[in-house]
Amino acid sequence: MKVIDFMKIMNFTIEKVRVMMNLSVRNSCMGVANIMPAYVIFIREQTNDTEALKRYSSKAPAGLTGHPVKPLSMYETYEVIEGPEVEGAALLEFPSFEEAKAWYYSPAYQEALVHRLNGGVYRGMIIEGVRK
Repeated sequence: MKVIDFMKIMNFTIEKVRVMMNLSVRNSCMGVANIMPAYVIFIREQTNDTEALKRYSSKAPAGLTGHPVKPLSMYETYEVIEGPEVEGAALLEFPSFEEAKAWYYSPAYQEALVHRLNGGVYRGMIIEGVRK
């Protein structure tokens, strides 16, 4: 029996075969998503307004409410091993890329975000982790 005939009998699509061969990182063979954590990284390059950062610090926790976030590091000890010096970094973990985006773009966090952006120069990104 040819592979293609077997696929037809089993009602497999090419995507299902890829998934079963572990080539897809987003979908399992039964259509259930594999959970891949996502990480939000903020790097503070320069502080411009400490009062604005204090306002951010007081408002940001409300933006976390109802979101599955796990702070992994919040401006703790660090060492720059490549690139220009920075003032600090924060690392947050979310169950998925979509959950991280939902938090970042939520109205509550956006209200706090204005103060962080007024308070300093930051770089921020969401990156997808490896499948768990």
